[in-house]
Amino acid sequence: MFKKCKCYQIKILDKNHLTCLIIYNYVQGNYPNYYKLCLELLRPGGIIVFDNSLYGNRILTDLTSEPNCYIHETNEKGAVDNRVTSLLLPIGDGCLVLRKNDE
Repeated sequence: MFKKCKCYQIKILDKNHLTCLIIYNYVQGNYPNYYKLCLELLRPGGIIVFDNSLYGNRILTDLTSEPNCYIHETNEKGAVDNRVTSLLLPIGDGCLVLRKNDE
């Protein structure tokens, strides 16, 4: 059963156990902070999805303005972080899908 957090629109599967799935689609400026938080909550094999990861293709042309710089930072973290397997889907405004690797 999914539960929606009123403040941050994080959907969590069973808050009493390690999380299996987190979908984050809220304040892009907080993406780097929530990347770290989500990894702490996520069980091995669990999935994190960050929406708007291409931000209308603005990420491809402008990496310095807000919120583009934060989205780009999160995309880059996912690409180099050996704790996760990442996939950037060019669907809509883009989805960064991360699977936490087994420990």
